Amino acid sequence: MNRTVRCLALFAMGVGAWACKGDPQSSLDRGTTQAVVSDPQTIFVANGATVEVLVEARDNLNQATEITSVSAAAGAGVAAVRDFQYQPVFDANATTEEACNGIEHSEWTGAGCLVPRPNPTRIRYEVSGTAAGVSSLNVTLNGVSLDIPVTVTPLTVPITTSAAPAALGGASIVTITTDPATYAFDVNVPVHVDPDYGSFTGGNPLGYLNVGFAADGSNVQVVPAPGASGTMNIHGVLFLPVAGLSLTLPTATNVDGPASTFSGNCSSGTPQALAGPGPASGATDGYYDGWRCGTGFQYFTFVAGASGDHTITFEWDSDADMDMVISEYPVISTLCTAFTLSNPESCTATLTAGSTYRIRWDYYDGIEPTVGYTTITAP
Repeated sequence: MNRTVRCLALFAMGVGAWACKGDPQSSLDRGTTQAVVSDPQTIFVANGATVEVLVEARDNLNQATEITSVSAAAGAGVAAVRDFQYQPVFDANATTEEACNGIEHSEWTGAGCLVPRPNPTRIRYEVSGTAAGVSSLNVTLNGVSLDIPVTVTPLTVPITTSAAPAALGGASIVTITTDPATYAFDVNVPVHVDPDYGSFTGGNPLGYLNVGFAADGSNVQVVPAPGASGTMNIHGVLFLPVAGLSLTLPTATNVDGPASTFSGNCSSGTPQALAGPGPASGATDGYYDGWRCGTGFQYFTFVAGASGDHTITFEWDSDADMDMVISEYPVISTLCTAFTLSNPESCTATLTAGSTYRIRWDYYDGIEPTVGYTTITAP
């Protein structure tokens, strides 16, 4: 056998051996749906609103595959409708509107008929929120399913307010309650109501003072400043189905503050008691007052509702230099003082639950305040 014949024979053997091995990628099921993917991967939609989500079928090489069967199931609080007019194709045979309307999921444009794309690789759903909460949308393409997480966020927080505010330090305390199963007031946010109660010296108007929370965050208490009125806007509401999601949502709740008739006691005699006990553990109470002492001291007493270090803060509506002293009562023993040039003044005292304590406001100089407030925060 000459050299040429031998070379041809070897080549033929090599080709035959290669042919026997077959396609090395045939085991990867190319073209067979192995996974479903979505964009976005997690859906957030406001209650009553609609967003779009795209879903695709993919093979083991992450290549798009034709979709031949489709089904979808929306969870509680979610509605989903497939958009058959996503990436449609033109049907040249449906030349009239009547003919176009006879084709399922078609749309007549006035000059032609658009019909759903046959065996698409990607489809689109319109997802709507019908009730606030955490849910899902399950989409199955070619027998392969995907659960897409859906969070329906509320547009408003349902709240109720106490019908008959209780007297508290000369103003009135209003309790705002929400649904504890779905919402909670964030106890780490100090002010939840607009107009925000800000520094008097900063020029902000008197608004609503946040004075405390329920232990489970289901309600918050506010005190309208004497004579204040307006619509309250709730801040710092946590949406419990989504950990850490905080909302700032308007309400239609109007609160009118009565004129203050509370004025403490302007002598060294028996101080006037603040209404009710002091705050319970983990809570804050606030007390408004109209200043009527006329270059003197003003005294209040309160009964501690918890044991431990309490922070007492006093703020007022002028540029006066005011001081504060916290003492035991009736045997006067000073526990803490605040003699700075700051507004507010604040100090911390260790108190015992059930014991009585005295707060002294001390006017030093400047324009006397017309109103001020004290907050007491329990450990």
